[in-house]
Amino acid sequence: MMRAGQYSRLLEVAETADVPVFPLSGADLMKLGFEKGPELGKRLKALEAAWLASGFELTKENLLATLS
Repeated sequence: MMRAGQYSRLLEVAETADVPVFPLSGADLMKLGFEKGPELGKRLKALEAAWLASGFELTKENLLATLS
């Protein structure tokens, strides 16, 4: 029973956690002149990796600033 209670608490944490959402999309990069295609995807993945490495701290503006 004690073990089941621990799982119940973990489930509650998972259900109520704020899930961070990556603040950029391909459309954001296309507005800056990037063309749709593999290069856009690579840039977006690199930005997402930087965002993850920052602990979700980098804002949309911070991320876009790294492109210039």
